[in-house]
Amino acid sequence: MTTRAQILARQEMLTQRVAEVFDEFGGRAGAARIAEVLTSRGLPTNKQAVRLAMRKHGLRAARLPLPREELTERVIATFHTQRGEFGARRVAIELARDGVPVSEATVANILRERGLRAQHYRGPGTGPTQHGPVRLTSNPLQRVGAWALMVLAGVDDPGRGPESLTPAEVDTAVAVMSTDVADTADMQDTKAPGSFWLAASYLLWPNSPMNHAGRTKIPPAQRRQRIQRWRTYPTGSIGVPCSLCGLDACGWYGKVDIPLGAPIHHHNTTPPGHQGQPLCPGCLASLHALPYGCHISPTAYALHSWDDHFLRRAVTQQVGQTREQAQASGPLKAPGRGAREAAALGVIARHDQPFTSDVELIGFSNNNRDPYLRTWALAQPLAEWLRCTLRDPRSAATLDQLAHMIATPESNANTLAWLAFRAPDRILTAAAGRLGAIGLGNEIDARTTAELAGLCISLARVL
Repeated sequence: MTTRAQILARQEMLTQRVAEVFDEFGGRAGAARIAEVLTSRGLPTNKQAVRLAMRKHGLRAARLPLPREELTERVIATFHTQRGEFGARRVAIELARDGVPVSEATVANILRERGLRAQHYRGPGTGPTQHGPVRLTSNPLQRVGAWALMVLAGVDDPGRGPESLTPAEVDTAVAVMSTDVADTADMQDTKAPGSFWLAASYLLWPNSPMNHAGRTKIPPAQRRQRIQRWRTYPTGSIGVPCSLCGLDACGWYGKVDIPLGAPIHHHNTTPPGHQGQPLCPGCLASLHALPYGCHISPTAYALHSWDDHFLRRAVTQQVGQTREQAQASGPLKAPGRGAREAAALGVIARHDQPFTSDVELIGFSNNNRDPYLRTWALAQPLAEWLRCTLRDPRSAATLDQLAHMIATPESNANTLAWLAFRAPDRILTAAAGRLGAIGLGNEIDARTTAELAGLCISLARVL
């Protein structure tokens, strides 16, 4: 006879397995699909039980951009168009460029179901060579850095992307970055005027020649030489592919040069005997350019999307702001709760084309004490709803009133922006509570109440 304890144990195991399969499919598997997968793996269950487990975890499947059959056809066509050289990541990137945002996990499952695998790398020089030194990869931080390289290189042609950069243009961008970091050699500490990049180096490049513990004992000229040597890229190949793009790698790199994006329990260090991560000059330059595309505070924040048109505009704007911030100098101050999210909504409001993909806010730190990486995402339907709402003056005014209505003392009107990236359904919950109390307090007129209610109904349709 089955005891209550056994039933509870099975329910807990089912809940855990449901969450694992949900993550495996990149959040794009519904209850029926998860039940089918679990049953095939020896854990018989049904759609209703899975749906209850998903509710317990607050999981909600994202909508596929196309019907499953049509999406499968697009994935297979993209895979074969590239002669089988692209894996799931690259296929997902190509589909996003074509206006079909889909997760890497979904693409991987489709390829696996059809028995398709990317061709293995066969050695240096065998990969595609139709691009310049920079290629856009599936790494969001590298993508932000690649678009920042465009700005630093002085390229302002809307018809070009990072992959069109010439070696000379990349050299121009690298020279700008090298000058910025080398100039910190003349500064005694982070309190000196113009010490923005020196202060930021502890967040971005710990233990580098910029901020080594013994830097104050070394003459400025020698510090400058060490920094310049650090930022001089190797010209040869090390005989292995770049771990990000597959082109010939020029060296092995670790924490000093790149944010590895590990959670706090992983200290983000290169273990003894391990040479590091192989990178090509283009990806290395992109990761060095990444901070220019970020808002720098005690944590670095970057906006990312697979919608390249939006990403170009967001990064171009941020590079200008970061360089102005570097000129103004001053201590790195943490933004208030919701401030970065509110700034992100401002960028979304200025976007002049419909979104074709989700919008992500990425926060990271490469600091020795607290390495950190976290991503908050606006689903494409919500991002497009916010863009349209914020670009319409009347709707924007109503949204602003809603933001003030659900504000908390901690973040004031930024509460709405903060919730949009983290728990958008809570916007409706908070608004419902406030609208329900309006009749008692008679705070706003009937017309405004109707506009607020209409906005909330419109929001509910995209969540």
